[in-house]
Amino acid sequence: MATSKPSHRGFIHFEVEGLETLKGALEARVSGFDAICDSAIEGAAEILVKRMKELCKRGAMYPHGPDGSLQDSISAKKLGPRLYAVGPGNLPHARIREYGGVIRAKNAPYLVFQTYDGKWHRCKQVYHPACPYIRPAYAQTAPEIVQYV
Repeated sequence: MATSKPSHRGFIHFEVEGLETLKGALEARVSGFDAICDSAIEGAAEILVKRMKELCKRGAMYPHGPDGSLQDSISAKKLGPRLYAVGPGNLPHARIREYGGVIRAKNAPYLVFQTYDGKWHRCKQVYHPACPYIRPAYAQTAPEIVQYV
């Protein structure tokens, strides 16, 4: 059974329970069991990466920026045997996009930005509403991931 836990920096940590028991039972019968497990978990991680990228595509439900950097930063990183971290890179706006929050001017007195109507705005802070892409991606792909693994 696959389980997930929230992790730091917006990553989702998921593990497949019972693999060690299954490994012991199958190791004598199937050579390369570790490679088979790694391949299955890597495939599951790629399913999740694909869905996250679809959910934060520019022009989707809520555009996130002019350059697509958030979408480009989403990847699966192998942390160890049968352990992958899936999520965005360490971008400042990744967490704000997922959970919402206040963005404040840091290195200048004001934030300066252009809205979609072409107008420029200057303010000390703005509230960015949540537009999640990590949690919905996991919820939508969980059945497929369990089936895949």
